[in-house]
Parts: sequence; structure tokens; C-alpha cells
Amino acid sequence: MLAPVYDGNADATFPAIEPEGALRHGPTPTLLVAESGVKAVNAAVRRVSTLCESGYSPSDIAILYRWKSRKEAAAFESLIEQLRALGVSPYWVTANQQAKRNYSANQPGVRIVTALSSLGLEFKVVLILWLEQFTDCCHPDAEVAALARRQLHVAMTRAQEELHIIGGKTCRIGSTLNQVDTLQTDDRSHQSNRQPVKV
Repeated sequence: MLAPVYDGNADATFPAIEPEGALRHGPTPTLLVAESGVKAVNAAVRRVSTLCESGYSPSDIAILYRWKSRKEAAAFESLIEQLRALGVSPYWVTANQQAKRNYSANQPGVRIVTALSSLGLEFKVVLILWLEQFTDCCHPDAEVAALARRQLHVAMTRAQEELHIIGGKTCRIGSTLNQVDTLQTDDRSHQSNRQPVKV
């Protein structure tokens, strides 16, 4: 049985588990820091390309995000266009209510889905896009922070084998995650400096 580690946080809904106590094992999760939202999308597409080249099927990969507002509309279109240009079909599970209701695990393509809608699903590889959407994990209101943490926890735990987190350079939660020893912040894990990968 797993022994939870209580870090003094009032939200014990999802207690921390020491990495050696986890039931799944794989590469250390990676934090990628992008200079902008556009570069975050570019980094996600490059990572999808690398993953497909390494043998993953596009259907094994999910890109999770917290929400889509008008601000992200152009970035979503760019994401979908770039995936298609790679020859990879995007499967936008949460494009609208009908797409969400008609979800099929047999549909080919890289899954694009909100963190909340991903609850109950699992993917071999998860890319969390726009980590800054979860910035209220650090909100002073405990209820707001707890909700954001739960949604981020759901997103992170959808990964069966690999987890890649992509956030902006000013993302407050990203700087917090950058200090986690069990998070790879550089593609060369043997290096001692803890600088995040800049994309």
C-alpha cells in the first residue's frame, strides 16, 4: 500500500506520494518553458513529432489544457493546423458538446481534451499545454487553489508512461514546479543544473 506524505497542505484530497512509492514507473516528467503561447504550441507539436518518431501512435498521446477562451482560439487553430501538417490527425475531444458525447477510444489521432473532461481516461503520453492556466493553484483563497490543484492533479495523473508540462516563462506554478527534485527540467537529465528547457 502507498504511504502518503503529508506536506502540511490543508488540501489532503490528493496527498503527495513519494516517487519510489508510485505504482507506475517511467521517465521523469519534463517541464518545458515557452517564451509565449505560440511557442508553447510549437513546442507541443515538436514533442508530438518526437514521440511519434520514437514509436508512439498518435492515439497514445493526449494534449490537455484547462480551458479555451477567445484568447486561445488562434493558438488552438495553429495547434490543429501544425498537427495536420505533420500528418498527424488531431482528435479534439472537447471541441464542442457533441464531440464530447461521441468520444471513441477507437478514433485515431492525438487527443486534445480539457483536464476536467480527461477524468477517467488514461493515455500513454500526456502533454499539459499552457500550465499558466493552472496559476490559481497558488491563489490565496484556499478553495480556489484546491480546485485548481485537483484539476492539475487529474491532468498529471492521466499519463501512463510519460508526462510533459509546457508553460510560459512567467507562470507562477511553473517556477514552483521547477524546484521539484523529481521533475526533469532539462532534456539532459544527467546534468546538474536545474534550468528548465526553453522553447
